[in-house]
Amino acid sequence: MKRLLLAAIFLSPLAASAAIDPFANIHSIAIESSLGDGLTLKQNSDWGGKIAPDTTIQTGAGIDEYVKKTISEALAGRFQLVDAATGDPDAIIRVQPAEITQSTFVPPVAMSFHYSGLSATRGKGLFGASAILLSAQYEVWVLDGKTKAVISRGVAQEPATGIFHRRTDPIEHCKLSFWPNDLDHPSDSELKQIRADILAIVAASLPNALQGAGLSSSGNDTKLTQWEGTALLCEQYG
Repeated sequence: MKRLLLAAIFLSPLAASAAIDPFANIHSIAIESSLGDGLTLKQNSDWGGKIAPDTTIQTGAGIDEYVKKTISEALAGRFQLVDAATGDPDAIIRVQPAEITQSTFVPPVAMSFHYSGLSATRGKGLFGASAILLSAQYEVWVLDGKTKAVISRGVAQEPATGIFHRRTDPIEHCKLSFWPNDLDHPSDSELKQIRADILAIVAASLPNALQGAGLSSSGNDTKLTQWEGTALLCEQYG
């Protein structure tokens, strides 16, 4: 016990500050994002089983560019931004797809639904009505620039809603017109709408992922209803 007390007394100010603030010794960062612009379209039966192969469409939304720009603006003045390929950052902020599983039980059937990265799932709800769910599952990791050890991690979450005012996984229900008529050749207007909705779900959830990673003191609890003049077809529950 005495040794522990002495260690605490003689702990250097730099080490002490690092123990309180994991970013105390970080002065430069690099930002990486691998979410991509592909939206995976899934068609499920009533109980979650596939009725058609998955299709991935390239939306051209510029998700990674948006993510890196948003993070760099949020952290401007706090860290120096460098290129990981040419510089030597103290830390790397890495945004990457994640996978979640949601389970429910409707006697006598137990159901599990899996969501990964950017996806839209068309199926039927519990009462037989068709439904489309837009999902954006991703995480923000802060890694040591040299050792790649994990410094912190934040998970994407939607603004707080409902009577419990709780942030939830980024999964939104969409109007049926969100689904392209031809999955292999979506029209320009359909792609414009899809771009608006996926950029909006990322924009609404990214501040909360940054807060979860300790990179921001405040998140976002404001719902979005439009994106750059385009009314959204997908919205949060509650």
